[in-house]
Amino acid sequence: ALMVLLVASGYRVLTRRRDSTPAPRGAVVPVAIVTVLAVLLSGGVLLRNREYASRLTMAQSIVDRWPSGRGHFLLASELFDQGRQDEALKQFEESAKTYPGALFALGTEYVAKGDYQNGVDALLGFIQAQPEHPVVIPAREMLASVYLTGGRLDLAEAQLRLLLACLVLAVGAGLLYQLVVRPADVYSLSEGVP
Repeated sequence: ALMVLLVASGYRVLTRRRDSTPAPRGAVVPVAIVTVLAVLLSGGVLLRNREYASRLTMAQSIVDRWPSGRGHFLLASELFDQGRQDEALKQFEESAKTYPGALFALGTEYVAKGDYQNGVDALLGFIQAQPEHPVVIPAREMLASVYLTGGRLDLAEAQLRLLLACLVLAVGAGLLYQLVVRPADVYSLSEGVP
């Protein structure tokens, strides 16, 4: 809209000069002000468009302007999606300082890198900070897997028992009973289902 105004004002000034009708003395100043404002605003739009060029540049802009745990989490996620795991890990670490939701991603990354102790610490921190979060279920599953891999059967069993309790709460006792205790009955009911 401002560019249209700029073009219209410029056209008006040029046609007045062509017709050799002198523009009123006070008319040149507002046209100059509008022109300068339009140029400045269009420069701002160009800069903003550069920031919006990709999700990664947007996430980086958010962290640069308003650093927060969620902002660092967003940047870490974008870095991870681009295969830049080491940079993503640093951003997840920064995010986890103030955003407990990042602890699950951080724990997952640590475990994937083979840093099991830090992975376990982050996953346990996530569960402690957000015990009702739905991602507690995969967090406990991952903990059990890490403990099994490390030969800590007692800790793996404890996580699997807690996982089962989470599933009972999430799915409902009746359905879980059918799936775990009487799976043959559930299977026979589903035989006719494609």
